[in-house]
Amino acid sequence: MFGDPVNVGPVGSLPHWLMYHSEDSDMGMLPPSTSPLKEWVPDLANNANLIATSGNWSEIWNASTTPGASDVVLIPMDATVTYDVALASATIKTIGVKGTLIFDPTKNTQLKVGTIFIYEGGSLIIKPNPASKAEIIFSGTVNTTEDPGQYSLGLVAVGGNVDIEGSNNPTPFLHYTSAEAGASTLTFAASPVNWQAGDELILAGNIDLNQNNNQGPVIHEERVSIQSVSGNNVTLSAPLQYTHHLLNETPANSYQRVPGIAAHITRNVLIHSENPASLMSRGHIMVMDQTSATVKNVQLEGLGRTTNYPLNDTKRDSSGNAITIGTNQRGRYPLHAHHVTLPFDFENNAIVNEADLQLRWGLVNHNSFGTMKGNAGVWKGGSAIVTEYGTETGPVIGNAAIGLGGGFVGPWWPNGFDDGARNDSNGNRLSVYDFGEGGLGFCLARALWM
Repeated sequence: MFGDPVNVGPVGSLPHWLMYHSEDSDMGMLPPSTSPLKEWVPDLANNANLIATSGNWSEIWNASTTPGASDVVLIPMDATVTYDVALASATIKTIGVKGTLIFDPTKNTQLKVGTIFIYEGGSLIIKPNPASKAEIIFSGTVNTTEDPGQYSLGLVAVGGNVDIEGSNNPTPFLHYTSAEAGASTLTFAASPVNWQAGDELILAGNIDLNQNNNQGPVIHEERVSIQSVSGNNVTLSAPLQYTHHLLNETPANSYQRVPGIAAHITRNVLIHSENPASLMSRGHIMVMDQTSATVKNVQLEGLGRTTNYPLNDTKRDSSGNAITIGTNQRGRYPLHAHHVTLPFDFENNAIVNEADLQLRWGLVNHNSFGTMKGNAGVWKGGSAIVTEYGTETGPVIGNAAIGLGGGFVGPWWPNGFDDGARNDSNGNRLSVYDFGEGGLGFCLARALWM
């Protein structure tokens, strides 16, 4: 961050920082003299009306000061707060963290909040023990008067430390040998690790090549629950509704069945949106600049709100005042490293979007260095795993994408799809780095380690 936030319009907006960066540098946010690009980032906890002291969250507040839907809580630099609430009774508008917020690792915890905002020097730690669970529910709707650029509603870090790690560490996905409609047992190519009764799987959909009213192939994913596990065999709590297999076109025009995959999506850290059916009520996670970020073994559901349709960002004048409010703001993805200067680590996460909202991307590295390994993206819409600009570095290893194909919104054609209605004014979405909308598993702007 550079300097203090400044007031910008319209009336009612939060103060913003003017942050500079370059797409051609791996140095994240840069001083103005060295960077041609700028970004206005709101101080989302600027108007805090409740200041936390060190201690257990449940003991800090009394009945008259318990944070609610209109409250902005600040954890100051010298404070360490342990969140120990098992069942959230109300939504908190914003929690700003300049000190440390740690979820009690020995207890089941649940937090319902609009925005968690991590400042430089702040720290968020969520690392439950194997017997415990931690849950964050993003609740509310983006307020475009306070936040014209629509950063809020989610977890946003402009520095500091974000360390979120589930402890069940399951095998993220496996190939099965057969999955026929009516079957209650699946046999996998290997014995799964840490798959338990009650955990959920999502099976890749079978591909029906018959035309569906000229809208493309029919793909049925299926979400199932585990009843028991014995070696390579997994018994389900109910029979399959669909047959699941993939098709391999080898040789050309001669389709053969090949084993499909099932993604294990249950983690003991769950972060999700309360109302995922409404775009402006979906949360997102963005870490940027000098943030040390680790997100591992986390279940991310119903997050992200940037869609496949042409990008429409908020426009500002040279002083930062909002001129028009964007209707499809870029960069609001389920898990997003945005111009991060420190190595990030995104591993073994389940990124699940089952809503048919034409969402753009799932797990994104933008001009950062980090690891994306062993993640399972279950995605309807654009692309599950993306490197955005071509300056990204770091390994992309052993990830899986399930459920793609929902990105085709125009008529299905033998040689592609009709994207004309969604191109920019020049007929070229690539000119504004708008790509990967057509239902791709991986869309990498440069060759990384796969």
